Amino acid sequence: MNRVKQKHWLELVIESNVIDLDILSALFQNESNGSFLNNNKIHIFYNEKSKQIIDDQIIFLKNRFNFKWEWNIVQDEDWHLNWKANFNPVNIGSRITIVPSWDKNTLSDILIRIEPGRAFGTGHHQTTFLAIEFLEELIHNSKTVLDLGTGSGILSIASYFLGAKKVDSVEIDTDCIDNFRTNLKLNNLDDKINFFHYDVLKWKKFNYDIIVANINRNIILKLIPSFKSIKSKIILTGLLDTDETIVINECLKHNMKINKVKYKDEWIAMEIQSA
Repeated sequence: MNRVKQKHWLELVIESNVIDLDILSALFQNESNGSFLNNNKIHIFYNEKSKQIIDDQIIFLKNRFNFKWEWNIVQDEDWHLNWKANFNPVNIGSRITIVPSWDKNTLSDILIRIEPGRAFGTGHHQTTFLAIEFLEELIHNSKTVLDLGTGSGILSIASYFLGAKKVDSVEIDTDCIDNFRTNLKLNNLDDKINFFHYDVLKWKKFNYDIIVANINRNIILKLIPSFKSIKSKIILTGLLDTDETIVINECLKHNMKINKVKYKDEWIAMEIQSA
């Protein structure tokens, strides 16, 4: 991530329960220049001109979510050191380790380097972990993969390293594009993965062996009807365990079968396909 150089930053510290904190973390990222999670608190950093925008957002959200917050002033170097200190390697499955770009010491069968940025997907979140577990199980014999809502590109990168012969990545959020391209470059994959700046709900090409969508329940529910007549194995995540019933019912409504559901803390991922 390209950080703007300045002497100090405003740090917003939000404390909440696990579920609300994850949602709030996403809602407060738009104006941020970086963040990290520490225990049950998210630390988000802004330049001074963003404070009024964020204060207005706090007023809007404080009656909708249960959270405490405080503002601090931190020196640039202090933030940078804290940010690095709170990003550690993540082991997923039997082969993959995800490390920050500055880690030169970790060894693994498959090593994925990620530059933490505003795009989701550093491997620390449960849904990324579950999606990669599914990809490791399903990718073999040079499968083709479609990554809907690619974000940081971590699932696309994992797919390629696991043996996919073709990986197409779709993302509409412009904040993700630079982070995605940086992560491809870090892993020497500049010309190996195809990127499409496109709305996943308008995407019409589904002739892939595997489709992965780590988005959110509302988008997934809108995508499911598009999957009913295709032959792909589909990984759905970005879902809470409280979403399981409604998503399964929507799948069954469109003649999809549920092959497997994985759980990690309060998050789930499921593999589905046409019945």
